[in-house]
Amino acid sequence: MNSNRCLALLLLASLAACMAAPAAMPDEATQMQRWTEYGAPGPAHQALGQRVGTWDMVVVQFGAPGMPPMESRGSSTVQWMLDGRFLRDDTTAEVMGAPFTGFGLMGYDNLKKKYISTWCDSMSTGIATFEGDYDPATHTLHYSGWSADPAIAQAWVPMRSTERWIDADHWVMQSFAPGADGAEFMSMEIRYARRK
Repeated sequence: MNSNRCLALLLLASLAACMAAPAAMPDEATQMQRWTEYGAPGPAHQALGQRVGTWDMVVVQFGAPGMPPMESRGSSTVQWMLDGRFLRDDTTAEVMGAPFTGFGLMGYDNLKKKYISTWCDSMSTGIATFEGDYDPATHTLHYSGWSADPAIAQAWVPMRSTERWIDADHWVMQSFAPGADGAEFMSMEIRYARRK
């Protein structure tokens, strides 16, 4: 069998696979039940409720490994939205002597079984996205995702962060990113204290 005939048979087999009937759709009641389960806030969402409130922040940024840290202060107001499905975080601070505003959304995706988070702010034109898991033994959320880093001339770089609860009124967020050499370093730490 020549190579042209083999190629033609391979293409026909691929086309036939693409045209195969899709898996049978479940009945309407099953579909509705699945949508209801997907859209219902549950215990994983309720666990996020400890973040609701107004927080005073101490922000420590590290521009690169070995550089002295820059410290600034800010505040974060977190509230439920969409009937307990997502938290919205509105943050104001000062970064490098300039006013800074940002907001994030946080929730739990019942289908992915993952915590999800997005962030955008006045220093960028992109939206960072993260997914993660909660470790109840250490009271820590572990996120990984992608964020812009034009400082090292790359549009998007892999990043990870942790959010560790110390007690009901204090928690710490740490962000880790690749440096210019590609090695990971802690690029930022934010210490949160609940405003009384």
